[in-house]
Amino acid sequence: MSIFVGIDVGSLSVKLAGFADKNSMGDLEKLISSGSGYSWTEYTVEDGRVFVLDAVKVNGRPKEVVNSVIEKLQNEVPQGSIKGISLTGSGSKTVGSFLGLRYITEFKAIAQNFKTLHPKIRSVFEIGGENSKYLGLRDGLITDYETNGDCAAGTGSFLDQQSKRLMYDIEQVGEIASSASRKAVIAGRCSVFAKSDMIHAQQ
Repeated sequence: MSIFVGIDVGSLSVKLAGFADKNSMGDLEKLISSGSGYSWTEYTVEDGRVFVLDAVKVNGRPKEVVNSVIEKLQNEVPQGSIKGISLTGSGSKTVGSFLGLRYITEFKAIAQNFKTLHPKIRSVFEIGGENSKYLGLRDGLITDYETNGDCAAGTGSFLDQQSKRLMYDIEQVGEIASSASRKAVIAGRCSVFAKSDMIHAQQ
């Protein structure tokens, strides 16, 4: 059994994804069906499968959380089956140095992901807890990129905060926004002014 693991150490949460070879399918089917907090993605890559662990909130303890999700997976799979672990995300350098694990930049991780899984994609918008990114891609290479400024508007933290204030789960926001009959009028790009506009829109 061979499993390769990638962990995104974000500012708000830790996400783990694993790639398992075809010889591991039977063991992993048992793992997924056991209800241990794992779910499949729809991807089959080079005769293997990708599975994900539900995101875990960081709560100011990224090293401890990363260590715990690694231990969780190690306890569920046969000993020695995890062949490699790489980190990415805003906290990956600090956590990687502490745990002795390899880390790569978010830009490189995103580019490699789309080269492998969605090679025809040319534009990617990634919204993290503390920043947002645009990447232009071609043949697995980054041809253009842009990140948001210092303002919190458009970040995952801002969206998470506003969804809670509107009494929605963040996972519901995309579908609700897509089904809306009209767009909200938000004049300010600053998060403070945008929040004010949203408050007035509810009244």
